[in-house]
Amino acid sequence: FFNPNFINPNFINQAFVTELNWTVESGGNTASSYLFRYLTANPLPPEWSAQLLIYRLYHMPAPAGANGCDVETLVVEEKLVDIQNPNFINAGTIIDFTNPNFFNSALSAELGNATFALGDGDAASIKLRIKHDGSFNPATISGVVIPEAVDSGDAANNVTAPDVTLAIVPAVLPDGTAGTGFSYQFLSIGGAANATKTWSVQSGTVPAGLTLSSSGLLSGTPSANSAGTYPFTVAVTDGTQTVQLQFSVTVYDPLAQTTTTLPRGVSGDAYSTTLGATGGKVPYQWSAGNGLPSGITLSPAGILSGTTIQYGLFSFVATVTDSGTPARTATRNFTLAIGPRMSFVVQPTNTAYSDTITPNVQVLLTDGANTPVPAGVLVSLGLGSNPNGAVYIGPVTVATGANGIATWFNARISKAGTYTLVPTSSTVPGPASNSFTVTPLSVTFTDPAGDNTTIDVLGAKATTDGANLTLEVKYGAGFTPTTSMAFFTLDTDQNIGTGHPGVAASGTVDAQALGGDYLVRFEANFTGLNPNEAKIYQYAGTLNVFNFIGTAPVTILADGYTAAVPLSMLGNDDGLLNFKVVSSQATGQFSSSGIEDVAPNVGLAPATITPAGITEHQSVSSVTTQFWTLAGAINQRVAQVF
Repeated sequence: FFNPNFINPNFINQAFVTELNWTVESGGNTASSYLFRYLTANPLPPEWSAQLLIYRLYHMPAPAGANGCDVETLVVEEKLVDIQNPNFINAGTIIDFTNPNFFNSALSAELGNATFALGDGDAASIKLRIKHDGSFNPATISGVVIPEAVDSGDAANNVTAPDVTLAIVPAVLPDGTAGTGFSYQFLSIGGAANATKTWSVQSGTVPAGLTLSSSGLLSGTPSANSAGTYPFTVAVTDGTQTVQLQFSVTVYDPLAQTTTTLPRGVSGDAYSTTLGATGGKVPYQWSAGNGLPSGITLSPAGILSGTTIQYGLFSFVATVTDSGTPARTATRNFTLAIGPRMSFVVQPTNTAYSDTITPNVQVLLTDGANTPVPAGVLVSLGLGSNPNGAVYIGPVTVATGANGIATWFNARISKAGTYTLVPTSSTVPGPASNSFTVTPLSVTFTDPAGDNTTIDVLGAKATTDGANLTLEVKYGAGFTPTTSMAFFTLDTDQNIGTGHPGVAASGTVDAQALGGDYLVRFEANFTGLNPNEAKIYQYAGTLNVFNFIGTAPVTILADGYTAAVPLSMLGNDDGLLNFKVVSSQATGQFSSSGIEDVAPNVGLAPATITPAGITEHQSVSSVTTQFWTLAGAINQRVAQVF
């Protein structure tokens, strides 16, 4: 008498319904009562519903054949149990199913009438239907049939009951982490009393690095790069019964924070940045330890934001926690830099190369409430816009005064160009200054016309911008680019006590000379080998000997020559120096007339590219020759200079 209308239409006509089935056959040697229980790894959500149905299956003869004279056996279903939303036993609850008093316990009442009786050899069909939202995992539920235990009186009369059915305790396995040890012990209930249970992987694959022992221990260390979900089916047998249940393990990459540094902030300005993480199971939860300035917080989503009127360096620990089972955590130490508000009280002004910026640059520092900071707050000054690769020279870090103002004295820039300055406090840069220009520094002198008729020097000019020293000589009578020569003697350290002594022609001493550290020789096509070159020599430390160190291109003017010599060739000099220039006339490929004109004249102080000037050169007691030897590829000898 199968009833086709047992299903509740409001239950089965749902989008997601999963049916689990079991079959029970009576054993032992007597009729038995049974209790069917479900074990669940997780309680069903309250919005889900369940229906438990149990049928007794028996055989019934029926006429068959065209004339009804034949007999066939029909399998008939008799509904024994129909329970809506039965209760479940948590898989963590360990129950002694062999306890004779089990049916009399409160546990049996949890399922109402989920008990049934079967005669010897009868069978039952058990169905559990779950209505859910599509996320139900059948591996989280396992069923177990518990026969009525045999008490001592029955046992004395050789009455036996069937074994409790063997079942695997369902579970949601913990997550694994690549490179981290993993261990989970599978459990079973029921089965033959005192039988050894043997476990195996029936199908699917466990993560690389894990193995399942015969005792049901899944353990090992998931391999690197093994992140993913691994479904597999485990089986357990007691020698008589074998049951299976599907599980899955998800392996995640290690959880790590990806943000290494924080953007800087300014006191009183809104601040916001998002911390990042990788690995683990999303979503993440973030938290911060003590140390953040007031007004700045770290949200659970990892957004560090807010507004503070404090300033300084604030150290704290950020922790991210994933959604894994068990949860992973990763921490990182951070320093949040919040700078004071800064504004220029005195802007930098245009200045000449090597001169200090006047008036002194001043910057006001305040907190986020526009209150001047106290005395002693450190602030640094440096170049902002710097197209020429210049260097800021002068005090870098100074402390504020009582009025919150920092002042930089004697600041200057190493090269000519247009620049800005930027203050920095608590590692946070402030706004850039107005643009200002550093102009090249130059000196020009004239020499009397007509004091030499062969090759008369009328004057010279030297200009430095911190990168190059540009030298220019102008001639009067006798200038011929193919034969006219000029020699610049440079006293780069502005110390007449070092370098080559200055002498005039024929070995006479120039009382207002200089210590020549470098010699620059101008020629258009003197040797015919390398025309239009200025050759640079460095004093070798021996009287009349200079070593060749390089060349610079010469530009021929209508009345002279000019060339730009990199300061890097002059020992990275700053370009502040003293100099004199002499002329000579080539008389052959390797010969010259000797000194023709000296400028400034013998006895006059050299020209200087710095206001400092020099003191008089000490006298030179003896000069053995009127030529200097310029050591180089062609070992040329040229006229003695100073």
